[in-house]
Amino acid sequence: MRNWKRVLVIANAQFGNHRNLLKGIAEFSQEIADWEVEISSVEDLNSEYDPGIVGYIAPQAAIQTPWFHQLMQNKTPLVFYGNRINQPPFNKASQFFPDEKQIGKLAATHLINKGFHEVAYISHDTWPCSEERGHGFADIFHDKSRDIKTFYFPKNNEKKAFLKWLSQPGGSKAVFCVTDIVSSQVLLLARQHGFQCPKDYSLLGVDNNELLCTLSYPSLSSIATNWFGMGYDVAQQLNKEMNGPSKSVNKTCPPDQVITRTSTDLMGVDDELVLKAFQYIQRNFKNAISTESVVTLMHVSRPTLDNRFKKVFGKSVSEQINDLRIEFASHLLRSSSMNIQTITNECGILNNDRLYRLFHKRYGLTPGEYRKQHLKED
Repeated sequence: MRNWKRVLVIANAQFGNHRNLLKGIAEFSQEIADWEVEISSVEDLNSEYDPGIVGYIAPQAAIQTPWFHQLMQNKTPLVFYGNRINQPPFNKASQFFPDEKQIGKLAATHLINKGFHEVAYISHDTWPCSEERGHGFADIFHDKSRDIKTFYFPKNNEKKAFLKWLSQPGGSKAVFCVTDIVSSQVLLLARQHGFQCPKDYSLLGVDNNELLCTLSYPSLSSIATNWFGMGYDVAQQLNKEMNGPSKSVNKTCPPDQVITRTSTDLMGVDDELVLKAFQYIQRNFKNAISTESVVTLMHVSRPTLDNRFKKVFGKSVSEQINDLRIEFASHLLRSSSMNIQTITNECGILNNDRLYRLFHKRYGLTPGEYRKQHLKED
């Protein structure tokens, strides 16, 4: 007779991140096939501890529930997700949380690759992750000797300062917001004052809340944060702890990818030659193009085009081609079951050895190691 384990998952399915977390938990629970999963929001938790539940998956907000202290005292298997918890005794439990600095760095890299020099970060008091995401974003731009503007919403004086910055003459502007919700607020605020996205500025958020991003006009580009993978990892850790003594873990979960939509259609490139060459590369990098074929098409010398690319993007034509190929290969490794040879061919890369070298340079991993890290269902 199967020994069923009652597990309580505390999550709010109204939130896109929590829905993806639940999908990851469901993936694992279907594999293990001995869990009875119950779901409750923090607001709907029972007022008393239920001794029949043998494992808990919970967000930071759940620690305000009085009987959660009893769980820690009883050493009941408990895994937290979301924001990092520093408060004793809960900081001794296993925790899984997004790599907030890496999210900011991914956003900065994406905007730099699109040629933007004038950028702003919109922080928000509501989200505890604001500071770390902002630090990661700023680190990349400071490494490139570029400044960024930071505005702290929802303060009215900060909103006015942001609108003033948006109205200043100069190059193309890009705005990174701490979440998709804040992106939608910025979109509305800017529109009310006559600024149109992506004509006047590009806009990028975080969480890839598909309903919010696609219902907005224009549709919002966003960083997907891989809560599915986090859900799978959280469930796997809880299962270990329910099966016997297990050391608690603290794990940061890297972001997935930038999901591009209309709000980042604008390129921050004023050099018409570079823009024309970059658009050609974007359309054709999956084919066997090279720096030589690009400069021939543009009717310029290689040093001329390389120098102008470095001035705009901080990288050569060859590096730009390779970056697009590696980003596409990364996407295929995460989202498909294609073998390495097929992925190499799909990305326009010469051979597997070349793919391995480029991957190790970018991630410090082989393609297979990268896939294993991101595709938990494999």
